[in-house]
Amino acid sequence: MKGQDLVVLAKLLDPEARSLGFLELGRALALSASEAHAAVRRLRDCGLVDAARAPIRRNALEFLFSGLRYVFPFRPSGGPVRGLPTAWAAPVARDVFAVDGPAPVWETPDGDAVGSACGLCTLLRDNGFRAEFFLAAQMPDCYRPFLPFAPAEFTAEEINTKFSLVLNADASTVKRMQLGPAEFANVTVPVITFDHHPDDEMFGTLTCLDPEASSTAELIYYFAVSRGWKISPLSATFLMLGVVTDTGCFKFTNTTAKSHRAAAALLELGADHDRIINEVYLSKPLNMVRFESELFSNIQTAYNGKFAWISVPRELLDKYDVNLRNTEQLIELVRGIQGVVVAALVKPTSNPGIFRVSLR
Repeated sequence: MKGQDLVVLAKLLDPEARSLGFLELGRALALSASEAHAAVRRLRDCGLVDAARAPIRRNALEFLFSGLRYVFPFRPSGGPVRGLPTAWAAPVARDVFAVDGPAPVWETPDGDAVGSACGLCTLLRDNGFRAEFFLAAQMPDCYRPFLPFAPAEFTAEEINTKFSLVLNADASTVKRMQLGPAEFANVTVPVITFDHHPDDEMFGTLTCLDPEASSTAELIYYFAVSRGWKISPLSATFLMLGVVTDTGCFKFTNTTAKSHRAAAALLELGADHDRIINEVYLSKPLNMVRFESELFSNIQTAYNGKFAWISVPRELLDKYDVNLRNTEQLIELVRGIQGVVVAALVKPTSNPGIFRVSLR
């Protein structure tokens, strides 16, 4: 069995799809006719669909709940990282699947990493400290306009001789710090971390951790207030970026009264809320709009509209010159459809025939 067989199985939940020829079925799933035919044959051989290509519900459910983990075992890549819960840890599935161990997450760069790092650097500079800024360059394009300085890279020797300490914002592991040419083990100056992730490894000299904070930007705001620091409109804008994006515009369950109070105070300090909303949520490039328009014309639903999913063909990405790093929010558009309880997004990877599935 191949991973694409599950995509075909989901498609065949739609009675109309069972009457499609293999050419049409393949086109609907960004597969060739031969790939669609082979997938249906394998599903039939496994007893998951009948001769009419209709899913055998009892067998399919038994396989999905009890057999899938053995056919496609979960192999985490790297150590613990922050991200959005996915697979069996997704909110809709975590009460159904009883799986021990760390939750799998979809690792993504986010606005809190950008906002908290930029905000901390400008706070330090505004209050008389010399500070240099480093942030990994691989991030969604919507956050790039907020970078006020060119990120610098340093060797461990340069860090040890030029700086008295390293301040780490929103990176809960050494891997997330991405120090570039500097090996963390060779950094001898103190490393102080500001973070809100409960799984923070506390790998530095000192960790300022608040798991109840909605974001690291919120944590840094309250830290700056406790020190009596000046908070300029620019710093307030960066910190607001972190709070807004990490709470999903105050829609996520990590939103608290404290995060609302921080946002209100940052607005009073001159945070450019309009710029944040426009750059992150209301400034989609035309090629992305056209890409989404064609992509969502092929959205699929099942179970009376409670399950919706969509597959991203590599050819469509190339056609509209869309980078995969800018597709992280597509799953939210699927989830936002009225009546949808489970949303799925299937995206290609660099390995032919291997797909990545995101669930919400």
